[in-house]
Amino acid sequence: MMEVAFVGAGGVGGHFGGLLARKGVSVHYVARGRHLEAIRRDGLRVEAASGTFTVRPASVEADARAVPTCGAVFLCVKTYDLDPAIEALRPFAGERACFVPLLNGVDAVDKLAAAFPGRTVGGQCSVLAEVLEPGVIRQARGPQQIVVGELDHRRTSRLEAIASVFAGSGAEVVLSESIQADLWTKLIFIGCLAGVVAATRSSVGEVLACAESRALYLSALREAVAVARAEGVALRPNIVEATMMRAEGTEPATKFSLLRDVEARRRTEVDAMVGAIVRRGRARGVATPAHEFLVAALLPAHLRGLQS
Repeated sequence: MMEVAFVGAGGVGGHFGGLLARKGVSVHYVARGRHLEAIRRDGLRVEAASGTFTVRPASVEADARAVPTCGAVFLCVKTYDLDPAIEALRPFAGERACFVPLLNGVDAVDKLAAAFPGRTVGGQCSVLAEVLEPGVIRQARGPQQIVVGELDHRRTSRLEAIASVFAGSGAEVVLSESIQADLWTKLIFIGCLAGVVAATRSSVGEVLACAESRALYLSALREAVAVARAEGVALRPNIVEATMMRAEGTEPATKFSLLRDVEARRRTEVDAMVGAIVRRGRARGVATPAHEFLVAALLPAHLRGLQS
């Protein structure tokens, strides 16, 4: 069975890596600060919806260069930490290693593919998990899913190996034949809704119950779909209506990490989740006024977070 590494031991990396370690997979972490120290000292405690367990990873390092070469390296950092992570990962670019980004947005897979051509697998995940305290991950009820796919749409042995390593862990792995469409579908849902939720400092239910903020969300949806299609992404014809239905089925109290970061005066992922639509729209000649407004509304909070 392959060894795996998780760069980032937060909610996503901590949870999925914990599931693998519980199964007996050799899991290596790259973490930092008090979280790293707590995992080294006491192991990683995962308070999952199905029950609590503690695992001891094969290694926990501050520097990716100290981690042995693994068959798969999952990147679970914030999008603004991706560039330094790529530089630290260059020693992993051996024959066996493949890189799987589990980050928000659609930029990460392009950056990784440029840095490690032939070594990058498209990836995304769905899980509600967070760091409760150093060394402790809490996962709420909901999906525990990872979607992976080759950028050229092939079904390959490394995809099969990723699915195999997760088999029986409690996480579902889906092998996608159109990973770019999957990445954009998630960004269109999460990015637009999280942007409006954060800009209005409201919950999903409050946004959808207000005619004006609901209209803003719908405008953002249509813009993101137009940009994706301008880039040649094959989205389903009814994606705007389907995404609106998905939003209406979301727990009304949901606020998403973008608003939590704004409220905590932390650096945000506004560029990856909202700004990417503006940048890509300009490159393709697609107007994105709703997204430009959301960026303008959120940027002051992001800049405050940089100074904290």
